[in-house]
Amino acid sequence: MSRTAKLLTALVLALTFMAGSVAATVDHIVDDDGNPATDFPDLATALATVGSFAGTDHRIIIRAGSYSDAGLSVPSNIIAIEGEDRSTVIFTGDGTQFFLDASGAQSGFTLSGLTITGYTDGVRDNGGSGHTFTGNVFLDNNRGVVLWGGSVGISVTTNCFIGNTTAQGYDADGGTNVWDGNYFDDFVFPAPYNIAGGGGSADANPQTYDNSPVGPNTVEVLNQIDVDFTWTVPGCDAFDPHSLAGYEFTVTWDPAKLEYVGSSAGYDEGYLGTSQDGALYTPISVDAVSGTMTFAAANFTAPGSGDGRLAFASFQAIGTGATSISISSDYRDENGDPIVVSSSALSITVTDTQAPTITSLTPNNPVGDDTYSDGSAAGLGPFVKLEIEAQAADNFDL
Repeated sequence: MSRTAKLLTALVLALTFMAGSVAATVDHIVDDDGNPATDFPDLATALATVGSFAGTDHRIIIRAGSYSDAGLSVPSNIIAIEGEDRSTVIFTGDGTQFFLDASGAQSGFTLSGLTITGYTDGVRDNGGSGHTFTGNVFLDNNRGVVLWGGSVGISVTTNCFIGNTTAQGYDADGGTNVWDGNYFDDFVFPAPYNIAGGGGSADANPQTYDNSPVGPNTVEVLNQIDVDFTWTVPGCDAFDPHSLAGYEFTVTWDPAKLEYVGSSAGYDEGYLGTSQDGALYTPISVDAVSGTMTFAAANFTAPGSGDGRLAFASFQAIGTGATSISISSDYRDENGDPIVVSSSALSITVTDTQAPTITSLTPNNPVGDDTYSDGSAAGLGPFVKLEIEAQAADNFDL
């Protein structure tokens, strides 16, 4: 093959490969104090410039900074706008304009990692399809996320909606739009959190503070389990912090399946501190007969923050089958205001897997030579009945 033919063959193969490959995402950086030769100074400039580029896989990554862009629209060639950290990528409006309209974005577009505050609307989507808004903070806007005009397949997940005055979220379309796992600072237990707009949308799993029993899900009968009562804050706590200053919660269990181990319950003073830190702990009230136990403590001088263990207790499994340990409770923040708290029961299966043990096995042996007969003609003589006396032992419920 000539050199020219080889070059042509290589070129054809290269073009064939390129035609069958998936285009790579092209990243563009926005940084308000970055290199002006390589970075865009703001999101408005990035959208206006990148929107004219060929291809449909352009991603805009926004570095930490304070920005004031407003009235933006997403071009159809942008696949994602991503802030590197929602606590440091902050867009602040003057209250007269919306921040971003995603209506014209391509299906699959994602907006994430931003704090959006001080706008009429945080994000608008009028008739868009297949867009995702996730991991953002919508703070002190008129409305957070607004969907209308026949929007379909929009996912609004794990965002923080705090102090948006008219509506945290607004969805006139409902249908296939999904709201899930968001935090709403005006949520009142129990779920769901209903989204304004008349479309019937609701967030069935809003983020909340949580105090739940934590321990093993399976235990062998007559064995002991140790259970922690653990306080967990939502991911949005950094933007809407509520210190835990006081609590009273009652633990409930089935005394036919679980028996409280005496003197095993206690407070973890690592969360609210010791009495020298200003904490007050009441004596733990235990009713082992009915299966209830109450913990109560407070520290308004130095309340606790973040995740932590509040208390603990141990139980012995005394009955087989399915059972659970649950909590009902009241919690207060540093101002004495109630905190909305969820709790998941600890489901436990008590098993009995230890097989019985035969302790003795004695045949009657009436003839004295371990000979027996059913009395038939084929037998060895008259009927001689075999009787066996056996004894067995088991650790539980033989």
